[in-house]
Amino acid sequence: MQSKRASTIGRLESHVQPKLRRDVLKLIEDSHSLTTQTRAEIQELAQLMDVIDNSNKRLEVGLAFLNTRIHGTLKDNKRIIQTLADLMPPYVAKIRDVETEFEDFERNFPKLEETVKTLQARSTQTSDDVHSSNV
Repeated sequence: MQSKRASTIGRLESHVQPKLRRDVLKLIEDSHSLTTQTRAEIQELAQLMDVIDNSNKRLEVGLAFLNTRIHGTLKDNKRIIQTLADLMPPYVAKIRDVETEFEDFERNFPKLEETVKTLQARSTQTSDDVHSSNV
């Protein structure tokens, strides 16, 4: 019985060992393939990281430039505002004077109209007097 058992075990081993060997070789091949693919993906990711780093550096340079420009523009705007604040009061005063003069003119316009009508009437009367004395 032991020999039968040994023979059965031997046959099983002779069938199982090649299959195990094929399976192990297949796993090693798959592992090698996955390792190669993983290395390629890691290299691609490293390249993408370099692109991102370069992009970030360009963004930092761009932001620094914009910050400088904005700071300069704000300084310029503050200077312009201060200049306008210094220059505006005399102009505002002149505009107020003109407004006051115009209001005075509007207030006195009816008197001016009456004066013009009176002058026209006198002129017409004088003209009529001159014509009638020439006849």
